[in-house]
Amino acid sequence: MQISMLNREALLDWLAGSYSPKASPITLRQLAKPLEADVALLWKTDQSASLTPVVLVKQRDLKEFYAFVSTYVSTYRPFSAFFHVLPYEEATSVAGLRDRRRPATIDVPDELIGVAIAEAYAQSRGKVRTVNELTVQGLQATLSATLFEFLIRGGELKEMHNIAEKWAAIRGNSSDPSLALGAEMILDVWMTIGAALNSPKTKKKSDVRSKISSSLKAALIEKSSLEDWFFPLTAGIPELGNAVSNMRLAREERVRTLPKAFSSLRQSNSDSTLKEFVVGGLLSMVSNGSFDQLKLLDETLQDFPKAALWFGVISSLQQRTDALTSGNCLGRRAVRDLKRPADLFTPPESDISFDELMILSEEALTADSFRTAHSSTISVALHGTVSASFRNPKTKRQDSDVQKSVDRANFDAEKFEELRFLLDRANRVVRNLQPSAQRDLFENHSKNNKRR
Repeated sequence: MQISMLNREALLDWLAGSYSPKASPITLRQLAKPLEADVALLWKTDQSASLTPVVLVKQRDLKEFYAFVSTYVSTYRPFSAFFHVLPYEEATSVAGLRDRRRPATIDVPDELIGVAIAEAYAQSRGKVRTVNELTVQGLQATLSATLFEFLIRGGELKEMHNIAEKWAAIRGNSSDPSLALGAEMILDVWMTIGAALNSPKTKKKSDVRSKISSSLKAALIEKSSLEDWFFPLTAGIPELGNAVSNMRLAREERVRTLPKAFSSLRQSNSDSTLKEFVVGGLLSMVSNGSFDQLKLLDETLQDFPKAALWFGVISSLQQRTDALTSGNCLGRRAVRDLKRPADLFTPPESDISFDELMILSEEALTADSFRTAHSSTISVALHGTVSASFRNPKTKRQDSDVQKSVDRANFDAEKFEELRFLLDRANRVVRNLQPSAQRDLFENHSKNNKRR
């Protein structure tokens, strides 16, 4: 790699094409040293090559930098749609992310996209009834899909917290912030998966989370059968009785076993994490790993919400799983996009970066201030080339305006109906008064004539 150190004036000249900065070689170890300039351009190879450099800025100067380019750079808007802009302090870890075209350092099964399928179903809150109604875009909007991609790229587990926090922040601003499954739940499941994939052999620990991670490790890496890695965990919950062994019976018997088992688990004092894991496993065994039975999750989302994610995990690890093929190959189609080649030293594929998005005012965000690939969604870079899709805030604003218009029309209609009712009532009163008034007038007129 090569690096060029610039001040802001030189950056503007470089963007205008009137300045060619000098670059010098740099290693990842040297990249960890403090930045001594306003901006640094990091090149993959020689700066003369037709590759886009990564723009590095100090973490504390990031907001000010975006305010600067939004003021003085009108030829690249938003700036992060054309250049990867990273905090200099994160350059080492992000630059070390593997290009998706290179072989994986760890084997992350494609079938784990099933966790995203389960998440998308649960987050729909009943709007989606079958896997066929889910879309690729819907899967890409899940935190599970983002963390799945991050693991494929060989990302470090400690960075997953940062990604989840960013995802939750954007999700809360771009659409209904109420989630059936919170970001912390989803992160916890994926941290357990990541630990199972990355952790070396260590002494077995007695806590529940470590036991679950060890069991997943046996399934993911050692390819052990469900009876070998899942069944032993259920021994710690005596309230289950014969529920687990009944999962070997006919499907009708398995379904009949669930209500009693779930009722016992609700009253059990066992660890909540273990209970949700076991519930997810039981649901998975009822369907034999099939995602065509997502409706089984409906009865557990209230009491065991994280069980939906564990259902996705355990179903994905069964031999007969259809995580990639159900819903007309929905999972396989989503994995294809997540594994699409991407390079930090090529123009970004996302519409905007998280940091630039966060400095925009609500007015700028809801206006046509920058272009997006799709009118209804916005793609946001969360960490290097790892991005996620969200509902476009502009769409939310438009929906809000439409709703206001509808409400105003309904209000005007109600006012008109009330006015019409009052006029009709007044008209009836007048009609009732007219005969008596005419009679009084006639009688008075007759009396006057007699007096004459």
